[in-house]
Amino acid sequence: MVSSINFVWNFVNALSQRSIKERGVFLSAYDVQKYTMVREKDLGLHSQTVQRVAVEYVTRRKQFKKPD
Repeated sequence: MVSSINFVWNFVNALSQRSIKERGVFLSAYDVQKYTMVREKDLGLHSQTVQRVAVEYVTRRKQFKKPD
């Protein structure tokens, strides 16, 4: 389960960096959830777990003011 959560974190990180690089837009937790819906079934994680990882990522990103 830990490796699946790590995969989600890395996926959200890559998605966020790509969005910033291509469009100059930082994704919110709501935006990230649209991209992670398909991954939930593939990883064997509950949807709330994936959503919580996305929320935590966005929270930490804002907390440390990381633009990329």
